[in-house]
Amino acid sequence: MKNKCLFILFPLVFAFCSQKHHRILNSYSQNSDTVTLSETNGPDSSVVSLKSERSVALMDALCQLWKMDDASSNYFDYLMWDSATNSRKYPELALFKDQTFTENARCCLKMGKCKVNKKSRILELDYVDGSQGLYSVSKIYIQKLDLVKLIGSDQVDIKFVSDGMCRKDPVEDPFHPYNNRWRIRPSHPESEKQIMDRLRGCVHFYSLLFGDVYSRGSREISYSGLPCCFQWYNGGIGVPQELDLDSNWINCFYSEKQALTAYHAVRRIIESRSLDWPEHPTSWVTETKDVLDQIYSKL
Repeated sequence: MKNKCLFILFPLVFAFCSQKHHRILNSYSQNSDTVTLSETNGPDSSVVSLKSERSVALMDALCQLWKMDDASSNYFDYLMWDSATNSRKYPELALFKDQTFTENARCCLKMGKCKVNKKSRILELDYVDGSQGLYSVSKIYIQKLDLVKLIGSDQVDIKFVSDGMCRKDPVEDPFHPYNNRWRIRPSHPESEKQIMDRLRGCVHFYSLLFGDVYSRGSREISYSGLPCCFQWYNGGIGVPQELDLDSNWINCFYSEKQALTAYHAVRRIIESRSLDWPEHPTSWVTETKDVLDQIYSKL
């Protein structure tokens, strides 16, 4: 039996690695939603680097995670900032080869089907609610995308950037619509099984997120804008007290009561001291993914 230990620190419940593999906890994310990684690797075989291709078809080039970098000056604040909540929006557009997409996964999540007209270079987004979004592809490079969107009567230039990579299997991407269904708030109360399925979706999303960051050889991991019930450490996972739960995470459930049912389920697992941290980890990122997979299997 491995020497596991658990610390309960107000206001956190904290699952910690064994004393034998203790490391300094210098990546606690309460004060920062982005952590710079000191341990990185090159992209692995689960991702495709478009930068190494001599020529790329238009749809292949589009099928990446695009992050807004700039926009027409009179619309930059409108696109980047939510005045109602006084918070940043982190606008993104993730397009996939199975003709699905997620838009603004870190704020105001929308999903649906997408297609592009190669002749007119019009990118069409058909949202699940029946509405439609149209973009004109002005310029596209492997890591840069310039789109034009009609907002009111104005043609707004929006510039995006990417890392030039995509996953071979789009369903393994954390931002694929399939992996974000748990975030769509139900219209009616759910059974305990449905609540647990929603919680499993959350845990699986974060497992994919940590795995994706490592697979891409990224130098940082960002939780900004993502609904979450965890606190992240270098060498540990914690959950906050009830009063400190992320309201965006609670809103993924039908009610606060049902969200707390899910919260207590994951808290019990962390408090049970049944999580084994890898003895010879490649990095704390892969450690965390492994433990999230264990939590998933216990739900």
